[in-house]
Amino acid sequence: MAQPPNQQPDRDRAPSPAAATGNMVSVACKLPHGLILRAQTKQRRTGAQMGGGTQEFEIYEPTGDQAVVKGYLHPQALIVDGAAITQVPRDIWENWLELNKTSDLVKGGFVKGHDRHEFAVGHAQDVARVRNGLEPIDPDNPGSRLPKTRMVGPSGQGVVELGIERGTTA
Repeated sequence: MAQPPNQQPDRDRAPSPAAATGNMVSVACKLPHGLILRAQTKQRRTGAQMGGGTQEFEIYEPTGDQAVVKGYLHPQALIVDGAAITQVPRDIWENWLELNKTSDLVKGGFVKGHDRHEFAVGHAQDVARVRNGLEPIDPDNPGSRLPKTRMVGPSGQGVVELGIERGTTA
Protein backbone atom coordinates (compact mmCIF):
# COMPACT_ATOMS: atom_id res chain seq x y z
CA MET A 1 0.00 0.00 0.00
CA ALA A 2 1.49 3.33 -1.04
CA GLN A 3 2.01 6.16 1.43
CA PRO A 4 0.44 9.54 0.64
CA PRO A 5 3.11 11.87 -0.77
CA ASN A 6 3.18 14.14 2.31
CA GLN A 7 3.67 11.30 4.83
CA GLN A 8 6.81 9.35 5.57
CA PRO A 9 6.74 5.60 6.03
CA ASP A 10 7.00 4.38 9.64
CA ARG A 11 10.65 3.37 9.29
CA ASP A 12 11.63 6.97 8.44
CA ARG A 13 9.82 8.63 11.34
CA ALA A 14 11.81 10.01 14.23
CA PRO A 15 11.88 7.66 17.24
CA SER A 16 10.03 8.58 20.41
CA PRO A 17 12.08 10.48 23.05
CA ALA A 18 12.42 7.32 25.14
CA ALA A 19 13.59 5.31 22.13
CA ALA A 20 16.01 8.07 21.10
CA THR A 21 17.68 8.01 24.53
CA GLY A 22 17.68 4.22 24.72
CA ASN A 23 15.36 4.36 27.73
CA MET A 24 13.35 1.31 26.68
CA VAL A 25 12.27 -1.92 28.36
CA SER A 26 11.87 -5.31 26.69
CA VAL A 27 8.47 -6.76 27.62
CA ALA A 28 7.73 -10.47 27.26
CA CYS A 29 3.99 -11.09 26.70
CA LYS A 30 2.42 -14.55 26.92
CA LEU A 31 -1.01 -13.30 25.72
CA PRO A 32 -2.21 -13.96 22.15
CA HIS A 33 -3.69 -10.48 21.65
CA GLY A 34 -1.12 -8.41 23.55
CA LEU A 35 -2.25 -5.29 25.37
CA ILE A 36 -2.05 -1.52 25.40
CA LEU A 37 -0.21 0.09 28.30
CA ARG A 38 -1.79 3.45 29.11
CA ALA A 39 0.01 5.84 31.46
CA GLN A 40 -2.20 7.40 34.13
CA THR A 41 -1.81 9.95 36.90
CA LYS A 42 -3.60 10.11 40.25
CA GLN A 43 -5.87 13.14 40.59
CA ARG A 44 -7.89 14.40 43.56
CA ARG A 45 -11.42 15.49 42.79
CA THR A 46 -14.36 16.79 44.75
CA GLY A 47 -17.85 15.58 43.97
CA ALA A 48 -21.40 15.75 45.24
CA GLN A 49 -22.41 13.30 47.93
CA MET A 50 -25.85 11.75 48.43
CA GLY A 51 -27.71 13.61 51.15
CA GLY A 52 -25.90 16.84 50.41
CA GLY A 53 -22.38 18.06 50.81
CA THR A 54 -19.25 17.14 48.93
CA GLN A 55 -16.67 14.41 49.14
CA GLU A 56 -13.04 14.35 48.04
CA PHE A 57 -11.85 11.25 46.19
CA GLU A 58 -8.94 10.02 44.08
CA ILE A 59 -9.17 8.92 40.46
CA TYR A 60 -6.63 7.91 37.84
CA GLU A 61 -6.79 9.80 34.56
CA PRO A 62 -5.01 8.78 31.35
CA THR A 63 -2.15 11.08 30.36
CA GLY A 64 -2.46 10.19 26.68
CA ASP A 65 0.86 8.32 26.62
CA GLN A 66 0.53 4.69 25.66
CA ALA A 67 2.55 1.79 24.31
CA VAL A 68 1.44 -1.34 22.49
CA VAL A 69 2.77 -4.67 23.75
CA LYS A 70 2.42 -7.20 20.94
CA GLY A 71 0.94 -10.61 21.58
CA TYR A 72 2.20 -13.86 20.11
CA LEU A 73 -0.45 -13.79 17.37
CA HIS A 74 0.69 -10.39 16.08
CA PRO A 75 2.06 -10.89 12.56
CA GLN A 76 5.12 -8.67 13.17
CA ALA A 77 5.97 -9.78 16.72
CA LEU A 78 9.30 -11.27 17.72
CA ILE A 79 8.22 -14.68 19.09
CA VAL A 80 10.37 -16.63 21.53
CA ASP A 81 8.96 -19.92 22.85
CA GLY A 82 5.34 -18.76 22.62
CA ALA A 83 5.82 -15.25 24.02
CA ALA A 84 6.12 -11.99 22.10
CA ILE A 85 8.96 -9.59 22.93
CA THR A 86 8.26 -5.85 22.46
CA GLN A 87 10.30 -2.73 23.23
CA VAL A 88 8.29 -0.08 25.12
CA PRO A 89 9.29 3.23 26.77
CA ARG A 90 10.45 2.70 30.35
CA ASP A 91 8.32 5.50 31.85
CA ILE A 92 5.09 4.07 30.42
CA TRP A 93 6.04 0.53 31.51
CA GLU A 94 6.88 1.60 35.08
CA ASN A 95 3.67 3.65 35.38
CA TRP A 96 1.52 0.75 34.11
CA LEU A 97 3.35 -1.78 36.28
CA GLU A 98 2.86 0.30 39.44
CA LEU A 99 -0.89 0.55 38.77
CA ASN A 100 -1.25 -3.14 37.85
CA LYS A 101 1.19 -4.89 40.20
CA THR A 102 -1.61 -6.94 41.80
CA SER A 103 -3.02 -8.06 38.45
CA ASP A 104 -2.94 -11.77 37.61
CA LEU A 105 -1.18 -10.80 34.38
CA VAL A 106 1.78 -9.49 36.37
CA LYS A 107 1.72 -11.96 39.27
CA GLY A 108 1.42 -14.91 36.88
CA GLY A 109 4.32 -13.75 34.72
CA PHE A 110 2.20 -13.37 31.58
CA VAL A 111 3.57 -9.84 31.10
CA LYS A 112 7.05 -9.02 32.38
CA GLY A 113 9.48 -6.24 31.54
CA HIS A 114 13.28 -6.39 31.65
CA ASP A 115 16.05 -3.85 31.23
CA ARG A 116 17.95 -6.19 28.94
CA HIS A 117 16.53 -7.94 25.90
CA GLU A 118 18.34 -11.18 26.81
CA PHE A 119 16.51 -11.32 30.14
CA ALA A 120 13.14 -10.93 28.39
CA VAL A 121 14.10 -13.80 26.07
CA GLY A 122 15.10 -15.86 29.12
CA HIS A 123 11.77 -15.12 30.80
CA ALA A 124 9.92 -16.18 27.64
CA GLN A 125 11.83 -19.47 27.70
CA ASP A 126 11.01 -19.95 31.40
CA VAL A 127 7.25 -19.56 30.82
CA ALA A 128 7.17 -21.54 27.57
CA ARG A 129 5.05 -24.32 29.11
CA VAL A 130 2.83 -22.03 31.19
CA ARG A 131 -0.76 -21.96 29.92
CA ASN A 132 -2.59 -18.65 29.91
CA GLY A 133 -6.10 -20.09 29.50
CA LEU A 134 -6.59 -18.40 26.12
CA GLU A 135 -5.30 -21.29 24.03
CA PRO A 136 -7.81 -22.78 21.59
CA ILE A 137 -9.63 -25.96 22.60
CA ASP A 138 -8.78 -29.04 20.55
CA PRO A 139 -12.24 -30.51 19.75
CA ASP A 140 -10.79 -34.02 19.38
CA ASN A 141 -9.05 -33.91 22.76
CA PRO A 142 -10.57 -31.22 24.99
CA GLY A 143 -8.87 -32.57 28.12
CA SER A 144 -8.93 -30.30 31.12
CA ARG A 145 -10.13 -27.25 29.18
CA LEU A 146 -13.80 -28.22 29.61
CA PRO A 147 -15.44 -27.59 32.97
CA LYS A 148 -16.29 -30.59 35.13
CA THR A 149 -20.06 -30.55 35.46
CA ARG A 150 -21.72 -32.45 38.28
CA MET A 151 -25.45 -32.90 38.19
CA VAL A 152 -27.58 -34.98 40.48
CA GLY A 153 -30.50 -36.78 38.88
CA PRO A 154 -34.10 -35.82 39.64
CA SER A 155 -34.50 -38.59 42.22
CA GLY A 156 -31.36 -37.46 44.04
CA GLN A 157 -29.41 -40.50 42.94
CA GLY A 158 -26.68 -40.85 40.39
CA VAL A 159 -24.16 -38.31 39.20
CA VAL A 160 -23.81 -37.21 35.61
CA GLU A 161 -20.41 -35.81 34.59
CA LEU A 162 -20.03 -34.44 31.08
CA GLY A 163 -22.94 -36.52 29.85
CA ILE A 164 -21.65 -39.85 31.19
CA GLU A 165 -23.91 -41.47 33.75
CA ARG A 166 -22.15 -42.82 36.83
CA GLY A 167 -23.40 -44.40 39.99
CA THR A 168 -26.75 -46.01 40.52
CA THR A 169 -30.05 -44.68 39.30
CA ALA A 170 -33.49 -45.78 40.37
